[in-house]
Amino acid sequence: MEVILEQFIPSDRPKRISNMLKNIAILFGVVALMSIFGSIIIGIASAIVCIIFFVGSYLVYIDYEYELYNGDITITKVYNASRRKIAQRINKDAVRKVYLTGRKDALKKGVTAYYNTNLEGLNIYTFELSNNKVVQVALNEELEKIVKIIYVQSMTR
Repeated sequence: MEVILEQFIPSDRPKRISNMLKNIAILFGVVALMSIFGSIIIGIASAIVCIIFFVGSYLVYIDYEYELYNGDITITKVYNASRRKIAQRINKDAVRKVYLTGRKDALKKGVTAYYNTNLEGLNIYTFELSNNKVVQVALNEELEKIVKIIYVQSMTR
């Protein structure tokens, strides 16, 4: 039986902040192009600031997507609603322990969290992997139910 589920967690920051940073980057890019012929130092400095704002515009607005396929979970970061990068793959055979984590116990030292503050209706689960990596995800009811079934041998209370 194949089980395929998806879950999307939208960014907790408004898109307008990302757009504002992108517009500032364009402004500094134009200043860099105009001033590169007059003063190379000012042109290079403006180009560096342009790059910083442009990269910042992508890192401010991050969505998360979980895909569960036959027990394996793929976590994807979606930057600025356009660029996707697979952040983590959780193989069901590589999981040592899975447990429900309270919000006050989340984000402990050494834990990699793949969610933002949009946690309404979601429960945080911690996966301890065989490579000693600890990953936290925020699951909705549907995905949580399937995870409890698939990872029943690894579940602790």
